[in-house]
Amino acid sequence: MRSGLVLGLLLLGAVALIAGAILVLSPRGPALLPPRATPLALRTQPWKPWPIGGFGCPMAGVAPVRVEVDGGAMVFERADGAHLVSLVWPYGYSARLLDGNGELVAPDGTVLAQQDQVISNLAGSSADNGDIVICFDMASRPLVESAP
Repeated sequence: MRSGLVLGLLLLGAVALIAGAILVLSPRGPALLPPRATPLALRTQPWKPWPIGGFGCPMAGVAPVRVEVDGGAMVFERADGAHLVSLVWPYGYSARLLDGNGELVAPDGTVLAQQDQVISNLAGSSADNGDIVICFDMASRPLVESAP
């Protein structure tokens, strides 16, 4: 009887550990919108349980892009001005207009880039419809600089 109790407690502990890991590793939703900010439309990927962010994704280099605002949406133009690029950001990324300036925001609330800045060193994969699905892993280091 005592071994059944120990086995039950071990099982309960394992379930609690797994539930805690899921809560810690699950992706965050978009950051809260600060006062005076207006949301901008941004194409993002749906939430998915696997792979957990940072644990691998098919990647290829993405040409540097300039952050732009077009009406109520954030759009991306190749840095060389060739054409607009259809980027789909990971779940949890968002865009906002704050004090007249567009901002691309990571799930933790940090601003990745602002309007007219150029983002390089991005990686992603090409979708069947021509979209570029942006992917970050633990080694990703996007570079952001002001446009020339």
